[in-house]
Amino acid sequence: MKQYSRVITLVGGVVALIGFAFPWMEDIPGHELANNSSSVLLVSIVTWIIIVTSLVLNRQTIIKGTISRIMVTICSGIGLYCFIRLFFGERWNVSIYGYSVEELQYGAFINAIGFIIAIVGIWNYPKTGDLSDSDEG
Repeated sequence: MKQYSRVITLVGGVVALIGFAFPWMEDIPGHELANNSSSVLLVSIVTWIIIVTSLVLNRQTIIKGTISRIMVTICSGIGLYCFIRLFFGERWNVSIYGYSVEELQYGAFINAIGFIIAIVGIWNYPKTGDLSDSDEG
């Protein structure tokens, strides 16, 4: 699994991005909510950061690997925090897009699953020494 961790992180970011095409609440897709809600806009920004980080920074050097691990972890944490905030929004009196959040639809859950996949991928990323050992064996 370590040899595919970069791909798993990228897939997690893409899955989170795909979640924006599906309804998040009351048949309103995530990309429309991002225009009117700062939380959903933040989620879309951290989704793009995860994708760019997995493509650009996730190389075989220790410094870039560490930076990408920190960035993806923070961005996924922010995205999952916003999801939890939306999920429990009725209890916390959060209003999004002029509606009281009563029930999240599957787009938000797809987005959260993407963040979890990205975390799993980045935390299984091999160290530089681990990568060279796995190529020989």
